[in-house]
Amino acid sequence: MNLVKEQGFPDFVMLEDDQVNEDGFMKNLKLRFEKKQLYTYIGEQLVSMNPFTYSLGDLYSKENSKTYNNMYLYEVQPHIYAISDDTFRNVTQEQTDQCVIVTGESGAGKTEASKIFMTYITSRAPGGGEQATLTKDRLLQSNPVLEAFGNAKTIRNDNSSRFGKYMEMKFNLIGRPVSGQISQYLLEKSRVVTRAQDERSFHIFYQMLSSKEITASLQLDQNPETYHYLELSGCTKVDKMDDAKEFKEVKQALKVLQFGDAQQQDTWRILAAILQLGNLEFKELKGVQGNVDASEVADKDQLGKAADLLQVKAKYGHKHSTSAHTLTPAHNSFR
Repeated sequence: MNLVKEQGFPDFVMLEDDQVNEDGFMKNLKLRFEKKQLYTYIGEQLVSMNPFTYSLGDLYSKENSKTYNNMYLYEVQPHIYAISDDTFRNVTQEQTDQCVIVTGESGAGKTEASKIFMTYITSRAPGGGEQATLTKDRLLQSNPVLEAFGNAKTIRNDNSSRFGKYMEMKFNLIGRPVSGQISQYLLEKSRVVTRAQDERSFHIFYQMLSSKEITASLQLDQNPETYHYLELSGCTKVDKMDDAKEFKEVKQALKVLQFGDAQQQDTWRILAAILQLGNLEFKELKGVQGNVDASEVADKDQLGKAADLLQVKAKYGHKHSTSAHTLTPAHNSFR
């Protein structure tokens, strides 16, 4: 009972019968939050309350994480580290597959929770030479890449995951990670061409434009407002985000994941082509015989920029008095 008076029940299943209601639940959650106990169990489920506030410096420190090594859930305060350690123990000692579901509303901290979980799991795994270290690094370095290409600023969250994924981590019999894969990836593709006011497209577009080297090689303007797909929602910057710094991290992560220079350059070409295609405008084609509506590209140079990036030829022609503008593959077409 002293524990309850100080910081509330660490597990909601300890609530008495007359407390098992919304009011009792919220009172216990509020009491623990006021005592800086941000995690509470419901059996084997973990409830987090604003877990990433910056006033809790030691909550995610390496020293604190070590206190959860080889500890059962009931032996330590609720924490994502405890769930991680319990998961790792079941994989290594019980030799059973484990599934962890991270869920919550936008801005609840799902992305950060996933990164903390993966970091703890890989730190608990035994070493085993260069290959084992490389596997751990690849698992961790997948996060900045996924965030760059799948996260965006929304009205409620500056780093909102606009995709869902099912990630698998595979371990050998002694608990050493040997591989990982993403078998499901559901992306909010519509965000590329439209979004709500004061939101951004995916981070990678702004990160890429922050690089003078990339923009110079692809003949891009570094100002995001130059491109219709980026300026249409009226937001191109996020106060607490450094696009240039994060782009360097993405490039380093791609290197760890064994994306060669040519593959990376091809990726930037595709992104740049998307931005250029967004700036294409069409105008009415007059002088067409009969009751036919027709249009043509207003700026052929703009179409040429997109074609160059995709390494195809922009072909202009006329067919049956109707103007046709198409992109046809060049000899060294992009794949």
